[in-house]
Amino acid sequence: MAGRPVFLVALVVCVFTALAVATWFLDDPQAEEDADPFHITPLLSEIQAKGPDGNLTDAALWVAVVGGEPRPFWADLQVTQGAVTGTPALGPPVLVIDDQDGDGVVTEGDLVYLYGLDAPVDGGSIALWADGQLIAEVDIT
Repeated sequence: MAGRPVFLVALVVCVFTALAVATWFLDDPQAEEDADPFHITPLLSEIQAKGPDGNLTDAALWVAVVGGEPRPFWADLQVTQGAVTGTPALGPPVLVIDDQDGDGVVTEGDLVYLYGLDAPVDGGSIALWADGQLIAEVDIT
């Protein structure tokens, strides 16, 4: 009779161990990353016509909120017109980064300057991308 409680306790311990091991193997780390992908909330802090050419616009964006991991390097940031991936990227010298804290990665308080935007962009949106993933979109109006 004394053997039954020991056997029962050993069985319970084995079942819980098996469940813990199965949970560990079935846990998908990629799902955790996708649950909180990196994103920023940019605020349009300034927009103005570019000098003598009224068809071009300069805009300044302030990174208000940063979330998710990992934070991309500023050098990897790309800009497109809207969030459609097929839209041509706006290239230098349009995109200028002011990394306020000098850490090289996208963090709260950093500034993004967009110089010489075309008139069609004025009424649309600008999307910021890193490593092929949309991290922010802001209306330029």
